[in-house]
Amino acid sequence: MGAPGRPRRRTLAEAGVWAALVAAGLWVSLHQALAAWRADPDIYVPVALWRGVREHGLGFLATWGHTDDNWVFSLLPLASAV
Repeated sequence: MGAPGRPRRRTLAEAGVWAALVAAGLWVSLHQALAAWRADPDIYVPVALWRGVREHGLGFLATWGHTDDNWVFSLLPLASAV
């Protein structure tokens, strides 16, 4: 124990444990964040629609083929606003 009134210094082992815990926490946090926000092909749909309309005009929307489980019309206004 240290002298009264003097703070105890951390040993190198304690500092190493804390550094390892912080590094592991940062890695897990980054891993989870990237797993939740990974690239998804459905995210590209508004971009592809916009490029098609810009290059070929509004008639492009009539030629675009959507999948049966498409959600683009529910999120397209939100994605366009952003």
